Amino acid sequence: MRFAAIALLLSCAAAAQAAPPHVHGVALLDVAVDGATLSLHLDSPLDNLVGFEHAAYNPSQKATLDKMVAQLNRPEQLFIPTPSAGCKAQAPKLVSAVLEPAGKTAAPHGHVHADMDADFVFQCAAPQNLHGMEVKLSALFPRTHTVKVQIAGPKGQSGAVLESGNTKVSW
Repeated sequence: MRFAAIALLLSCAAAAQAAPPHVHGVALLDVAVDGATLSLHLDSPLDNLVGFEHAAYNPSQKATLDKMVAQLNRPEQLFIPTPSAGCKAQAPKLVSAVLEPAGKTAAPHGHVHADMDADFVFQCAAPQNLHGMEVKLSALFPRTHTVKVQIAGPKGQSGAVLESGNTKVSW
């Protein structure tokens, strides 16, 4: 079952690649539900999260990147699975050209149009109650206007587009 969900998630990700990969204001979120595990993959232009797409050039930009990293390291504030499912977040994995491998901000190294790739995993005590989640990316990162969600869940594959006032997805 786990491999089937991962394969389905990868096919969702491949389909997402057909869309424009770097659109300011738009983030892509892949969701895979496999038993008690809820896996999320976020792909977003860095501009959506911090307002620029390069390594920090000054102390203000470094503070902005550090704040973003701190917020992404609290996935339970970004994604709120069905409360009765009792889901607990594990440490996320953050990958971006502006971050060092350990998730710390990197020294400036030229101008790039950087993205943020982040993987989040929740383990759920009562997975039979897991039917959706609230996505609070736009509330914490206001430059993120739209979140395109692809879901591989117990009922198959589905998708949703989340925008202001519409922050919940279900499966």
